[in-house]
Amino acid sequence: MPSIRPPLPPAPPLPPTGLPRRAAAPPAAFEPLVLVPAFNHAPALGAVLAGLPAGTPALVVDDGSTDATGAVVTAAATRRADLFRLRHADNRGKAAALHTGFAWAMGRGFTHAVTLDADGQHDPAAVPAMLAASAADRGSLVLGVRPGRLPGTPLRSAVGRSVSDRSVRLACGLRVSDSQTGMRVYPLAAVVRAGCTASRFGFETEVIVRCHRLGVRVVEVPVGGRYAVATGRVTHFRPVADSLRGLRLHARLVAERLRGAGRRAADTPAAT
Repeated sequence: MPSIRPPLPPAPPLPPTGLPRRAAAPPAAFEPLVLVPAFNHAPALGAVLAGLPAGTPALVVDDGSTDATGAVVTAAATRRADLFRLRHADNRGKAAALHTGFAWAMGRGFTHAVTLDADGQHDPAAVPAMLAASAADRGSLVLGVRPGRLPGTPLRSAVGRSVSDRSVRLACGLRVSDSQTGMRVYPLAAVVRAGCTASRFGFETEVIVRCHRLGVRVVEVPVGGRYAVATGRVTHFRPVADSLRGLRLHARLVAERLRGAGRRAADTPAAT
């Protein structure tokens, strides 16, 4: 596996070298990591990494890219020593990339992962606000909420977001403003307890529902965003296959609620 200082052997299992392992963090600890899943995002990734705030270690999980994504991370790592990369040998999907990053982070004593997409639609300057919200409520799942409809957003994407938001409410009673946002802060221990199994993009919806059922508070932070970026937005969402997969996931989550699994009263995320 390609390595960024210091060398990392293939993952999983967790590499024994790289960022030094720390003692297990107590429940009240707050040790965040920036996590960026990437697949063939070379055109936009450099600007994303350059915009990350200093002081918080960052990990790029390269999900089997065939473009210059690896070279972009290597170049960025020459400018900051706390940037690391893991690479899947083949493309496994966003959920798998996130899980690989979560496992790596927890194995090194990190307690939280702030995620943002590699395509440039999230402003890295919003990371401090996301981390501040998480630090203030360390057990919460923090969602970076984008405006209702960004310029350049296709109608199908806007409709898909609306349907997903309503499906989350049906599945667990929680009203959310942006269930599809990729900019979040995950409390890693809660993610493990949630036991999500959805693949690809479905994980990001499932984890909201299952965390809420566990009693994890959901906090929303306005982060802005941009659908069209100067380098051209690269999306790997497959409209037919991923939409059908999402519908099956929503049906399963709603069916669980109807059977009484994780039933909770309607709720509204906290705002910052």
